[in-house]
Amino acid sequence: MTGRRADDETTRRRADETTRLCASRFGEASEQELEEALRREFLRACEEAPLPSAGLVWWRASIRARAEAARKAEQPLTVAPAIAGAAMLGAGAGIAGFIWRVIPAAAWSDPLVLGMFAAAVGLVLAPLALVLALSRE
Repeated sequence: MTGRRADDETTRRRADETTRLCASRFGEASEQELEEALRREFLRACEEAPLPSAGLVWWRASIRARAEAARKAEQPLTVAPAIAGAAMLGAGAGIAGFIWRVIPAAAWSDPLVLGMFAAAVGLVLAPLALVLALSRE
């Protein structure tokens, strides 16, 4: 813990030094001088930045690899409901077109034929509605 406190004190001391430099020279310092002072401070901070341990780097890389693998594995599952929905819609349109041609025009006035047609359309559209409703998480 003492190492961390020393680092915090060093950081505070440097920040105070930079603040004093900027405050004392703000009126007389040019923009270029301020930029150079800040750049020097940045480079010094970059040189002293602690590197993470190899175990931490390995752990983060493995977590990232697992997340990417999971995303890649889920892609077909994302597309499957759309393909299933399109197939059911196409099948329903094909069946409706076939029934429309097979049943004569006079039979469409019969309530029984209209009821059977509505039931067939409902049987085709119900799974489509379920796929669309359950595909959104």
